[in-house]
Amino acid sequence: MQCAACGATVAAGAMHCGACGALAPRTTRPPRLSRPASGIPTEPYVISSYGAPVAADAHVPVAEPPPGTVAIRRPGYRPIVPPPPPEPLQHGCLWALARTVIVLALVAGAALGLRAYGPRLLSAGLVRIGSPAHTQPPPAPTAVPACAPAPVDHAAAAALGHAQMATAVRNAAGQDYRPANNVVTFAPGQEAYLTFEIATAQAGTAAVTFCTRTGQLTGSLSVPAHSAGRYAEFSARVTAAEVGTGVATLTWNGAVAANVAFTVSK
Repeated sequence: MQCAACGATVAAGAMHCGACGALAPRTTRPPRLSRPASGIPTEPYVISSYGAPVAADAHVPVAEPPPGTVAIRRPGYRPIVPPPPPEPLQHGCLWALARTVIVLALVAGAALGLRAYGPRLLSAGLVRIGSPAHTQPPPAPTAVPACAPAPVDHAAAAALGHAQMATAVRNAAGQDYRPANNVVTFAPGQEAYLTFEIATAQAGTAAVTFCTRTGQLTGSLSVPAHSAGRYAEFSARVTAAEVGTGVATLTWNGAVAANVAFTVSK
């Protein structure tokens, strides 16, 4: 191989000429890849970026499409048979119109029936709760009965004696329940005491009922045997709503022993 610059002989494989130092000419060039319009390399031993070649699908068993259908084929895949188009609805508009007419006819018939038979239903009492036909007048307020003394039982009166009203007892802490005074008139907010002496040695139950204009207050006390000579008491705090006259009724084993009238004043 000769140098293109000076004509000297250049050794095989040398990069420069030994005489003048010029670049040695090359006789071989690397192969160039030629690409067709499809963009897939066609040089030998070059693998396509699309993978291995797609073989023909003639070996794939494919059912024959029904007569009258068009089969769409794609390379390397089975044919795709599109489903038949849905059948158009027949008489859809007519059915919707008929249904609307039936609903309107039913509504109109119900309205006419109520207009014709409504008075009969009302006269028969078939109306809903809360209508004017079922409105009841409000109940009259229950009158509080006037407080009156109850008949006294003589045996009960002999068991419990000296019943009287007071505003206090002598010494409640020392269990001395004798009355500190003798009054029958009380002011609102004041404590009203009913005191009495136990005159029997028998055990029993003493009870009281304070009757006022607002109602009744009740209480009871178990009296043990051999309590004769001792005093006991019942008390109730009166309010402004109880202004007026009242009666305190003392009982022994359910029988009336005494009645004591009192007054609550402003």
